[in-house]
Amino acid sequence: FDRLAAEDRRGCYGRAAAWFADHGQYQEAARHALAAGDESLAVAHVSQCLLDIAREGRLADAHEWIKRLPASAMARDVRVQIAEAWITALGEDAANVPRLIEQIERHPQFNADSRFDVALITAAAAVFRDKPGDVAEALRDWDSAPPGATPLNVVSLANSYAVLALQREENEQVRRRLLTSVSSARRETGMRLPLAFADLLVGLSHLMDGNAGQAVSVLQGRLEVAERETGRRSSPAAMLAGALAAPRMVRGEPEQALAALVDRTDEIARIDLPDPTMLAYRTLAAIAMRRGEETRALEILSALYQFGVTRDLPRVLLVSLTEQVRLHSVQGRAETAFELLAQVDALRTVFDTPAYQPFDWLYRRTRSVAAGYACLARSDLEGAELALRTAVDVPIHARRAPMVLVARALLALVIHERQRPEAREMLAEVLSLADLGGIRS
Repeated sequence: FDRLAAEDRRGCYGRAAAWFADHGQYQEAARHALAAGDESLAVAHVSQCLLDIAREGRLADAHEWIKRLPASAMARDVRVQIAEAWITALGEDAANVPRLIEQIERHPQFNADSRFDVALITAAAAVFRDKPGDVAEALRDWDSAPPGATPLNVVSLANSYAVLALQREENEQVRRRLLTSVSSARRETGMRLPLAFADLLVGLSHLMDGNAGQAVSVLQGRLEVAERETGRRSSPAAMLAGALAAPRMVRGEPEQALAALVDRTDEIARIDLPDPTMLAYRTLAAIAMRRGEETRALEILSALYQFGVTRDLPRVLLVSLTEQVRLHSVQGRAETAFELLAQVDALRTVFDTPAYQPFDWLYRRTRSVAAGYACLARSDLEGAELALRTAVDVPIHARRAPMVLVARALLALVIHERQRPEAREMLAEVLSLADLGGIRS
């Protein structure tokens, strides 16, 4: 074939491109069209398949196509630009989305449908950048999907609103919104990634409710489906596995938690979704501590911190620092714990900004629990009680959340140490609630 004349080779590639296009295999058609030197035809085929590739969870393949297409080709079709913006929003390059949106809005083919796409893309990028305030701003004009919206866009809108509900601890609202929109979506190839994300949110909502058993039930079943359909290291499988490890761990099932993470921790981090990454790293650190590998646990938490620095994710920094405070406090290193707590305090102003303000409750609660641990390491029972009472001062619907149960258990310990009679009853209630949710660890 290589010895054929260039014109003959181009003819072969052109015929192959036509055959693949006739059979609906647009990615192969685009590849052969490029080889034939027909840039415009390649763009036409890519516009039909690029977003589908991403929606299947094959983000690496989608990014590779973006690199292969010349800039002139990308500029020719607004659909390709929208697909590029979508793919860029779903990962570590999400900060580049505003620049891509500006290009899309200047394109002569930009229309009303494109405007809805732009809102969803902007919201998705804000989800990956962990900026809930920006998610809400992006969706300000879109309470519901417009008539004729694609199933992808309907599910994407529901996912974005579910993220906002999850970050407000409105966990029942998460499930209600997703049940309404996702249950009617067909679980076809091109919907794998958005539906996996919806499954992730449902699982997290159960975990935040303190119902670890239900979280495992949802996430384990969906993970098995994702592994069959897209492989163990695919994006859908990785995000679900990262989340599954956490309820497995709190149920006292470290081996099952580790099994969910083995041979794909790198892929979980590469997806760049904050929650699966944080949950995976925290689980690995907890497993290391169970095995007496304290140095390894600190290395894992430091790696999580560096992930947060590299991606500019303050919530990740908060989780890493407070987990380190807890670890050092348990080991009696009070001075180190308070040094780390000072770094947590330095994050305070970040969570006052509009982009991160919805996380303010999380910052205050997480910081209070960490302060409780640090005060206990210093045998400051009064300071520990003050911090922990702040941590357990939560709405009724949040009283069974794992973090709150930990704070309530610690508070019962402090009350016991201060020789007050209500300690036993407080601890009994915490243990009963934990048992009700299947929490063993």
